[in-house]
Amino acid sequence: MRRFLIYALLSVLVLAACQESEPEPVPQLAPPTQPPNDATARPTVIITLTPRPTEAQSIADADYITYYGTWNLLARYDLLNTQYKDQLAYTTNVTINIDEDGIITGTGAFVPVLGLGRCYAEPTNFETLGFTIEGSLIADSTGSVSANMQYIPDNANFRESYTILCTDRLDGSVEQSTVTATILWDVLQASDQMNYMFSIGDYRSSLVPDIDLNQLTGGRIDGNLIGDIYFSQ
Repeated sequence: MRRFLIYALLSVLVLAACQESEPEPVPQLAPPTQPPNDATARPTVIITLTPRPTEAQSIADADYITYYGTWNLLARYDLLNTQYKDQLAYTTNVTINIDEDGIITGTGAFVPVLGLGRCYAEPTNFETLGFTIEGSLIADSTGSVSANMQYIPDNANFRESYTILCTDRLDGSVEQSTVTATILWDVLQASDQMNYMFSIGDYRSSLVPDIDLNQLTGGRIDGNLIGDIYFSQ
C-alpha cells in the first residue's frame, strides 16, 4: 500500500511538470486585407508635359540678310514761290549701307540748285548741308519688309547764305538781294519730311506732295514744297 501511494504521488508531480513546460500558443496575425478593386480609391496623378521654350525666330528677321549691301538714296526738294526766289532746289545722292541685322547707315550732303527761274543765286557760305542717315529694316506681321530711315543734320541750325540776282523781264534790269537764313532744314522739319518709310519692292519712290509752307513755318518761309525721293539697290 505504501508503494502504491509513492507511485501515485510521482505521477501527479510528473503531470504537473509537463503542464508547466508546455509553451504558450503563438498568436496568429490576421492576413493582410486587399485594397478594394475600386479605381476611385487610388490617387490619380496627372503629368503635363511643357515643351521647352525655344527662341522665337521671325522669318522676316532671317530674311534681313537678303537686303544686305549697298543701296542708293536720291532726293530732290523744290521750294516754289518763296520770298527768296522763284524756285530754289536741293539735291542729294547718298550711298546707303544695310548690314546683316537690317541696320541702315549713310552720310551725305544737300547741294543747292541755283539759277532756276528768272533769278540766279550765288552762295556766299560754302559749307555743305551735311547729314547722316540712320534707320533700320522693319517687318510687319505679314513678313513684308520696309526701310525706315531719317535725316540727322550735321547742324540743324545751319544758315544758308546767298546773293540773289533777279532779272526784270521788261527792262532787263537786275535786282540784287542777300539772303541768310536756315531754309532747307527748317522746311523739312516743319513739313515732317525728315523721316521716310520705303516698302522694299521692285520700285521704291516717295513723292512729297505740294505742301504750303507759310502756315507750317509760322510765316518764316512762304511758298510751297514739292519733292521726289528714290530708294533703290
